[in-house]
Amino acid sequence: MEPYQFYAPIPASTASAQAIKDWFYRRRTQVSALAVSYTPHSTFSQDAMEALEKELRSMESFLANKGAPATAVDEFGKWLASNSDYGAWDYYVADQQAKDLIESDRQAQAMNAAAINDAKNRASGGALALSRQNAAGMMSLDKKNGRVIAGLAVVGDATQLYTGISGKDKHGFPDHPLIARLLEGTHQAMDWPQESCAEVDALKKYLHAQPMPVTALNQIPRNTLVFNALVWHPGGNWEGKVTSQRWQPRAACANCDQWLRKIGALRS
Repeated sequence: MEPYQFYAPIPASTASAQAIKDWFYRRRTQVSALAVSYTPHSTFSQDAMEALEKELRSMESFLANKGAPATAVDEFGKWLASNSDYGAWDYYVADQQAKDLIESDRQAQAMNAAAINDAKNRASGGALALSRQNAAGMMSLDKKNGRVIAGLAVVGDATQLYTGISGKDKHGFPDHPLIARLLEGTHQAMDWPQESCAEVDALKKYLHAQPMPVTALNQIPRNTLVFNALVWHPGGNWEGKVTSQRWQPRAACANCDQWLRKIGALRS
């Protein structure tokens, strides 16, 4: 099936023969579909639309029989100028451009969804790769809790992938000026400090990596940063079950959930 064809104006008579043939074929196909869609409630003349279809088809036949492409363009232009279409062409153009707007929006949404899905895969892949580098696990300094590792990917930019580890002793940067502002208005909802989370570590790396200084929260693009996290489960008795040691998926903790919402971050 041919991809969706957006409306294109009448080509110049100097355009290539193939471009002119394609143009007449695509316009005739669209006009034919519009003519077939006619109902008593339609706001166009069925006879006029069928006459337009017939003229476009005759130009296709002319070209198929080795007619000069430039002549086909000129003749069709004269036919429209004579008002032989009784307004059918203008109706078709307006109708097709309205359909094009809908299709453009659909394609943009599909591309964005694909870009988000790709970023989610990269974020989870980054976290997974880091877990494999630490296959024996990572425990916090108090030896009571397994550490968290996080992956951070940027939608639409495959060059940006960051990872983080919980515990400020493991963070790649001691701090970033924006972190304090990010945490304003949030509260410590877990047993560990908010600034010690793996997601904060990954975010600091992202902020420090930007070519221009990020000095305000509204400079962090919404619906663009994707986070993924894994936590080390040390094994043993867990919720009444004996479990093995492993890295396992983990949703953002109640500390991070607050600021992730604030900046419009996505989760994978």
